[in-house]
Amino acid sequence: MSYGSQPGRGRAQLAAITALAALLVGLTAVPAAASDTPYTTLTGTVLTQGVGAEAPTPAAGVRLQVIAKTDQSVPRYVTTNSKGQYFVSNLLPGSYFLWYAAPSSQDPIYTQASDGSTTKEKAAFTNFAAGTSLLDFTLKRGAKISGKFTTSNGNTVSGVSILVVNEAGDVVAFPSMLSSKWQTATLPAGTYKVRFSGYTSTPGAMATQWWRSKTTMSTATPIIVTPGVDAININGVYMTGAAISGSLYAIVDGVLAPITGNINVVTPEGDPVTTVRAEADGSWLASGLWSGNYKVYASAGADDAFTGYPSTYAAGDYGITSITEARSIRVDTGKETTGISIRPFKEGVVTILRPTISQTVRVGGTLAAATDVYPVGATKTYQWLLNGVAVPGATKFNFPLTSAAAGKTVTVRMSATFPGYAAAAPLTSAPTVKVATTATPKITGTAKVGSALTAVTGTWTAGTSFKFQWYANGVAITGATSPSFKPSTTHTGKRITVAVSGTLAGYQKITQKSAATLKVATSGVPKISGTAKVGSTLTVATGTKTTGTWTPGTSFKFQWYANGVAISKATSSSFKLTTAQLGKKITAKVTGSLSGYPTITVASGATAKVIR
Repeated sequence: MSYGSQPGRGRAQLAAITALAALLVGLTAVPAAASDTPYTTLTGTVLTQGVGAEAPTPAAGVRLQVIAKTDQSVPRYVTTNSKGQYFVSNLLPGSYFLWYAAPSSQDPIYTQASDGSTTKEKAAFTNFAAGTSLLDFTLKRGAKISGKFTTSNGNTVSGVSILVVNEAGDVVAFPSMLSSKWQTATLPAGTYKVRFSGYTSTPGAMATQWWRSKTTMSTATPIIVTPGVDAININGVYMTGAAISGSLYAIVDGVLAPITGNINVVTPEGDPVTTVRAEADGSWLASGLWSGNYKVYASAGADDAFTGYPSTYAAGDYGITSITEARSIRVDTGKETTGISIRPFKEGVVTILRPTISQTVRVGGTLAAATDVYPVGATKTYQWLLNGVAVPGATKFNFPLTSAAAGKTVTVRMSATFPGYAAAAPLTSAPTVKVATTATPKITGTAKVGSALTAVTGTWTAGTSFKFQWYANGVAITGATSPSFKPSTTHTGKRITVAVSGTLAGYQKITQKSAATLKVATSGVPKISGTAKVGSTLTVATGTKTTGTWTPGTSFKFQWYANGVAISKATSSSFKLTTAQLGKKITAKVTGSLSGYPTITVASGATAKVIR
């Protein structure tokens, strides 16, 4: 086609065309004398491109729009004659292009402008001065792309989206499927690629594929469209896909918060595969993937909270901007790889998460400050405060609680610096509850079956209420929730502990555990046999089935008494009475000991008074 004035054709040809124009229906020229306004007359010949080596032919009866740059909303219309000629008069000098709208999407001539553009927005205007100018226009032929999409055994597949892109990557067609078959409208000659994808976003959704089972646009097989020759058999076969899901969060005003953005899935080499959106809650799901390894990065879309952050790859706890360091994510057919977190940080500014305080808030305990800081390796600074007042020298990440902190709340103020970055603005943690005074409980009593053990709480913050739980070898004893507890035979050989939980409004609930007792022992009641008579021998038995037995392995010691006074050297299990015991009642004490168990002393009952 040609643009602007054509002096090479000669004045005779121009005069002939001007004369001919007066004969065209509905397009009679206005004599120059009718107005002093200078007008432009636009004329030319419209041809239709031939197929293959065929020569172009006149485009007879073609309706054209004359689009003015000054007012594109109100075009002029003109129809070519049998020789493909057109004539438009009474145009104000200015810039114009011709526009042909195909009467049908299947018409062999596609919609186009006089410069070959396929959209009005891209069409180029040509400036015309007053007088008569030539603008010839050759309508180019196109062709269609068609194929089908089925399962591997040829069955119909529903819910398939088909997308056609040109060589520049622009989407030019969204053909619909009918009974597994699809076909585009007429497209300009050129190179195209076709993508098949599903409409649903679920882990088991259809795998997105480019023609000939390619996973990316760059690797897709190109389709060459030539004028008048349709590209056929561009077929696809259904494959079940895989998915990757995760979250997009950033530190905003010291708080880790979800943000919106584009989530881009790429091959390990960085070739684009698909792009999805992170929603307002930060969640995202990329489905329709082929089995394999991928990398994922976040970037800004239109009006995103992500704006201002660099494109950031998923890589552990901290996002990075280098694909070589990005995490490789494996997906398998029909499965979803979850938990892929992307955490972008703004470059040039140290970013810090509002600190938190961990550990138990009690005198004698040590609190620790925790936060996330970017870049990794930034130097952190700390200042601990009691009731909002800075504690001199308390500038480490941990803070021991002394009695001076009792009844006060604790906060920590943090900042961070990194060479070449703007320092992070100081952020202060939320205050803790008040610091409590507590004590480690103690157990009094002997760890013996049937003998009461008592929990002594010690000194806590005034007004604290207590609850108790007794344990045997670390296992809670059902129903043992009183300050005192008597071990039974089921606890023999086990160590007893007690947990004391203290509660008080404005303070943290704190549980303190006692040290363990020795193993719970069993003991018997000693019994003296023999006659209480001078010269007779008395014998003490450590225990019987009736009076109880001792823990197996127990070693014994004995001591005999006369009227409650220890008898010198009477330390055997037998004792021969002498006149020194005449008239006195005799008793014996048995002391049992065993490693890991308490030493227990038990006294026998008294005999009758010793007689001669």
